[in-house]
Amino acid sequence: MGTLFQDRVFGYMAQDLVTFGAYEGAQLKIANSIFGLALSVTSRFSNDTNIDGVLGLAPAMNYDRIYLSPLLNAIQQGLLDYDLFTVYLEDHGSQKNVPGGRFIFGGIDTDNCGAVIDWLPFVSSVNYGFMIDGVSIGNYSLNRTMQVMTDTGTLFIAAPFYVLNGIVATLGYDNTTKSYYVPCDGEKENLNSVIGGKSYSVEPRNYILETDQANTCLLAISGLSGYGMGPTWILGTPFMRQYCHIHDIGNQKMGLAKSRQKF
Repeated sequence: MGTLFQDRVFGYMAQDLVTFGAYEGAQLKIANSIFGLALSVTSRFSNDTNIDGVLGLAPAMNYDRIYLSPLLNAIQQGLLDYDLFTVYLEDHGSQKNVPGGRFIFGGIDTDNCGAVIDWLPFVSSVNYGFMIDGVSIGNYSLNRTMQVMTDTGTLFIAAPFYVLNGIVATLGYDNTTKSYYVPCDGEKENLNSVIGGKSYSVEPRNYILETDQANTCLLAISGLSGYGMGPTWILGTPFMRQYCHIHDIGNQKMGLAKSRQKF
């Protein structure tokens, strides 16, 4: 038994050959990999016909490390040139059925990513967490050291509620349905953060999402309650589209590099 999206999932553990990569391309074949087979899952997951499963790439599959994820299994077997993987996410706006980016296991994506800006030490053994020193947008600014984590499965940037409230109050965004809607046209500010003493900016095209309504876009920043435990921020796909992430598991650090968007 486990949890999935805050709901229960029931099943059992299995062991088999797990393969990363497309059929027509290079493949990473990982023998004797352990994974979960779900017999019952939350309806929010089972009703999504575009998803067949969840591939966890965190540094630990669970807190006691009884089971190794396929990625950690590959590292333990010495299948990778380097004990790291790179995530590059493409920006296509509201288009569907287009490439979403590229994952490279065992190396750095020099085709789609610029030079590494900085390496940030992990502050957690169970997620890709590091520290952020401050954030600003428009007239709003906060200088405070906080723990953040990055996650490809989080579609928004999740910030503490007091930060979210400060941002929307400064920018005057409309909260009518617990989501913040903004006009799609007009100039908008970059969302800036200071990490490891260096400045990182997320452009509006990455944190403003199109909707089906005319000239109505969605602010891809949500509130997060950390309750004093774990990360207080999650830098989801808006931040990851702006910056490539090099997850260096072997050296326990995260590399950030500017994404070379082609679209």
